[in-house]
Amino acid sequence: WEDRLADLTSLASQEQVVLAAFLADHWQRGGGGTPYAAWLAAVPRDYPSCPTLWTPEELKCLGSSDEREIIVEKQKRWLQEFLTLQHFVPGMREFSYVHFARARVAVES
Repeated sequence: WEDRLADLTSLASQEQVVLAAFLADHWQRGGGGTPYAAWLAAVPRDYPSCPTLWTPEELKCLGSSDEREIIVEKQKRWLQEFLTLQHFVPGMREFSYVHFARARVAVES
């Protein structure tokens, strides 16, 4: 069961990465002509209260809690996803990690 759960989690993460890349692309280039334009326009672009977007300085307020470590690991995973996208999808090189991370939060929310 644990192996299957890990497989499903990985698959969900891959799908979220693709959707986040699509969303970041829409935000950067505009996508008014797509069938998804209304939904994409309604998705918030900023998530100031989301700790996954916090800087290391902001994360210090969590002290040495387990939550802080979970967030830091998630930030590392998202950065690796972003770097992988940039490597394999040249068009993603136009985006900053901040744009991708915001899109990633939108997809997970």
